[in-house]
Amino acid sequence: MKKAIAGVAAAAVIACFLYVHRDWPLCWRLQRQGVATTGWVIGKSDAKQRRVYYAFSARQKIYTETGEGGYGNPSFGGLSEGDKVTVYYLPSDPAVSMLGLPEERLLRQHAAMAWTLLLAGAVVAWVFRREIRRQAP
Repeated sequence: MKKAIAGVAAAAVIACFLYVHRDWPLCWRLQRQGVATTGWVIGKSDAKQRRVYYAFSARQKIYTETGEGGYGNPSFGGLSEGDKVTVYYLPSDPAVSMLGLPEERLLRQHAAMAWTLLLAGAVVAWVFRREIRRQAP
């Protein structure tokens, strides 16, 4: 039983890690190698998806992409078509971009991962404590 619980806890931690850090490599790369520029909102999805369509200019070309509000820009609800937003992109490949500040995204991801690890640690401690009590004479 304890192997099953430990397996489930490990799987949950791995799943949370992968979900929370799904865009971590991009954030990290843009934070270190990216260039900030001013872009503009060209549209928004419905309130359920909460996607922001944005454009920016680099190398005498206009690039378009989708992203999330916030992270140094106004939140989704505070953005309107034509609003100026901060965009980070890679100078070597401007098609790789992100809406908002990469460091703010990384901070949120690190906080979420810390909470995940604390919760996983509490579950593991609870399982071992229960097993120790069960095996006590």
